[in-house]
Amino acid sequence: MKKVLLTAIGGSSAGTKPISTSILSAVLKAKGHQVVFFDSTFLDLGFPLDGEIADRVLQFKKVDWGRHNLRRDKTVDAKAAFLAVVEREKPDVIAASAMSDMYRHTVEFLKLAKERHPVPAIVGGVHATILPEEVIAEGCVDALCVGEGEEALLEFLDSLEGSTIRRTDIKNLWIKKDGQVFKNPVRPLTSLERLPFLDYSIYDERQFLRAYDGRIIKSGDLQDKRGCPKKCPYCANAILNTSIYPGTRINYYSPERFVEEAKHLKLTYHLEFFKNFSEDILIRPIDDFARMAELYAKEVAVPFTVDTYPLSITEEKAKLLKKMKCASVSVALECGNYHYRKNVLRRDYDNDTFVKRLRILQDAGLRTSTLNMIGLPYESRKMIFETLEVNRRASPSVTCVTAFFPFRGSPLGDLAVRERFVDPELVKVRRSDASQSILSMPQISSDEIKGIRRVCYFYLNYPRFLFPVIRLAEPETPLGNIVFELLILTQRLKVRLSPILRALGVR
Repeated sequence: MKKVLLTAIGGSSAGTKPISTSILSAVLKAKGHQVVFFDSTFLDLGFPLDGEIADRVLQFKKVDWGRHNLRRDKTVDAKAAFLAVVEREKPDVIAASAMSDMYRHTVEFLKLAKERHPVPAIVGGVHATILPEEVIAEGCVDALCVGEGEEALLEFLDSLEGSTIRRTDIKNLWIKKDGQVFKNPVRPLTSLERLPFLDYSIYDERQFLRAYDGRIIKSGDLQDKRGCPKKCPYCANAILNTSIYPGTRINYYSPERFVEEAKHLKLTYHLEFFKNFSEDILIRPIDDFARMAELYAKEVAVPFTVDTYPLSITEEKAKLLKKMKCASVSVALECGNYHYRKNVLRRDYDNDTFVKRLRILQDAGLRTSTLNMIGLPYESRKMIFETLEVNRRASPSVTCVTAFFPFRGSPLGDLAVRERFVDPELVKVRRSDASQSILSMPQISSDEIKGIRRVCYFYLNYPRFLFPVIRLAEPETPLGNIVFELLILTQRLKVRLSPILRALGVR
């Protein structure tokens, strides 16, 4: 038996229990290993939580984060807290899961751990999968995992003799030994049916509290499949589908297995809500989806949110979502300019089709949310307003607008670097932030993108004749700040002024 310290360092989403650490903890415990977990979400790492950013730009209905203690504790030194766990628990292995935003912080913490408690450290997650050469070059990293890690991590633990790694031929792993790096091939995808249920017991109670529609609810995180057939160039799937798992099918849980796990999580953790992290819930074949909907409605019946692709939406599947008690469906438009969306983003549907497919969900009585990016490479101010206009037509319940971030290793991120829209060194040290861009392009500056994002709520919801006034609020100047605060005031008084605002055409 080994003691494994799992980490999630550098995260910014309060109320989220990562699928990666949840399943790894379950797999390790099923084989008799001991699991310790360190999560930095509620410790201060110098950047805000996602909810705080969303509040700042009026992304969602406001909630009282402080009332539920869903804020970072600035009185505790995060690195000292991590070292205290390492020294107290004395793990045999540190296993870090890191997305690109989390990677820099993860390495900083692993370096400290290596100095105090030099045991093998293995890194997995999207960043290690997409940029393995960079990760394995770190002195504090002894191995990394490309792709899925359940079986690979178990074999890695079995190969340890004290702190010595005896095997270097473990599939999915790159392993350092005696000055060499052993790069092993990727094994076939894991059979999801054989996996244990997700383990939420490792998490702080606050990670069960999710903001939804102005409320704080007790929520779980799960998925009904792994994989996405799309190759959107801003996403890791563009690499996974071409270089890591080329030609691989989507890996589904059976309807029975998915519902069994959802029911178990609901009852074990007393949940009232789920976030389904599958890339597209509606891509499942209709007969299979109908079976899943029937079982879920009967055995679980817990409201949930989920994502889907516009062309996956049909009237039949929308009705099945409603039957399952789906609370909200997020659909990605990304960019309102059709030619850019088709030729650069590889998402081939016109704006009329997008609006019609969203209307199918709305007609079925489902809350809808759209996902959009602004400040994309080559994008102009005019193109950004095309995106806002499509959203005005579609009238979703929530419009999520985020500034594009050039993640390293993604085709679109690498293009931004090649075109010198961003300094590659800046990409390494900055995090994605929905409210601001790090790209500066000839046709639009990062400040202008930030300004549009700051006031896009008003561009989306106020009448067009007010656009010149709204534009005054874009820059963070004395005048801009005054106009912005006045706009905020009108939004806060919207209920009291609703008769007048309706007469002006304000939604």
